[in-house]
Amino acid sequence: LEALQEKVLQAPVRSVPKPEIARLFNRGYSKGYFHAHDPNFINAAFSASWGVKVGEIRERKIRLTEPLRNGDGVVFLDRNLQKLDGLNVGQIQLDETGEVVPEAPRGAWVTLEVPVPSKARFLYRTFDHALDRQITSEMKRARRRTPLSARLTARVGERMEVEFSAEIHGKTVRAVSRSIEPLAVSQKHPTEKAALLDGLSRLGETPFSLDEKRAELDFAPDAFVPRSLLNQLRQEAAAELERKIIEGMKRTPVFLLRRSEKDGSGEERPTQKPLPETDLERKPTISAAVQTLAQAEACRRAGIEKIYRLEPPVHFGSEVRPESNFPFSPLAGSLFDAVEYSRQERRFALDWTFHAANPETLRFFHEAFPHCETFFLSPELSETTVRKLALFAAQNEEFPQVGLPIFGFLYGMFTRKTLFDVPFQRLWNQDGRPVYVTRNSDSENPLETTGSRVYYGNRMDISRRLHASPIPGLSELRLDFTLETPEETEKIVRLVLTRGWIQETPFSYGFEKGIF
Repeated sequence: LEALQEKVLQAPVRSVPKPEIARLFNRGYSKGYFHAHDPNFINAAFSASWGVKVGEIRERKIRLTEPLRNGDGVVFLDRNLQKLDGLNVGQIQLDETGEVVPEAPRGAWVTLEVPVPSKARFLYRTFDHALDRQITSEMKRARRRTPLSARLTARVGERMEVEFSAEIHGKTVRAVSRSIEPLAVSQKHPTEKAALLDGLSRLGETPFSLDEKRAELDFAPDAFVPRSLLNQLRQEAAAELERKIIEGMKRTPVFLLRRSEKDGSGEERPTQKPLPETDLERKPTISAAVQTLAQAEACRRAGIEKIYRLEPPVHFGSEVRPESNFPFSPLAGSLFDAVEYSRQERRFALDWTFHAANPETLRFFHEAFPHCETFFLSPELSETTVRKLALFAAQNEEFPQVGLPIFGFLYGMFTRKTLFDVPFQRLWNQDGRPVYVTRNSDSENPLETTGSRVYYGNRMDISRRLHASPIPGLSELRLDFTLETPEETEKIVRLVLTRGWIQETPFSYGFEKGIF
């Protein structure tokens, strides 16, 4: 262990560009992580960070340590980092030349439009004008949409028809909507091509956009096309196309037991029966995450091949985890684990405690950890959000696969110290929700290496919900075992592999409405 620890500590640190994270924690973008009144970390009046130091003050003269721009919000702080005054910068004068400039570089001596307080020692930026414009611009950018081909038919005496089609994974998906009544003759203005294209292109909040170069319009100028009818047919066709795309990726999860080849111990064990797949289908693997070797062995006997070792969401780098002869799949429960696996260039999975709630977060982790092959979504997300993220990952093959824990006790808290002198204790929090407390015990839980864990007393179980309504795009459904005995663990696994779900009365936690 000492040799392994020394190897980890002596590993070279790679030099990579780092964004100026402090800029993101200005007031308005975050409430900050600290809620104390320590002037070394936080201002005493608010929980938000002061932001970035941009200047030092000597005898009421300001020397910039970072560039300063018109529109920035700044505050004057004394030697104890207490606020004296503040302003939105509207005029910057260079002391050396007397020139008024919109932006002053690092190292310049400048004068602002308000007098510097006599006790001021530092100048901090609380609002970054350039960053604000960048964020605003990014938020206004149109999201990625699937381009559509369109065909419209509008002739007098015939039913009006709108057809949309899209290429999804090399296959053409089509949807058609038709009017109930035939079109009448226009009594006023003739129908124009520009008006029809404009009506077809108003796809609003749908995931589509119209490619006008692939729009075929077969219409008679004397046909009366009410705008309300065009809007109705467009909405119906877009909704039907979206439904067909999603339905094309769905499947009915059927898990059957069959005999397989003998394992290393010479015993036959059941496995999942393979199901036929199409280009738009993805079969989720049933995996498990355990805390004890006995649970791991029970999962393997019951037929699960991919087994993780549960890791705490906080890891102390000074403590080295004991290695195991069991073939666990790598699971990063903390940032320490993710960095270590990346340094070793090992393929691994990121646990749900990283809380990815949007595509941008998935993209960030994909870029930060290119060796990550599976990202587990949080069961605290709503079902709607999980469906959107799973579909997003399925449509972007360069992204890691996404999985979802569907059963087990959820972390409520993690602490390094032992909270109680008994292995398990049932408590109730302020909301009346029961919780279990378990402490570290090398004899009973040899896979735990540090800390105590607090779990919600009700086990989450959304297996039956996903059995009835599968989520397209999920590559892995995970069973988490923490306080279960090996016998209970094996029974639960066999229930999932045979009938697809566990409890008669499931507890979905936040999956139905979402915690955030």
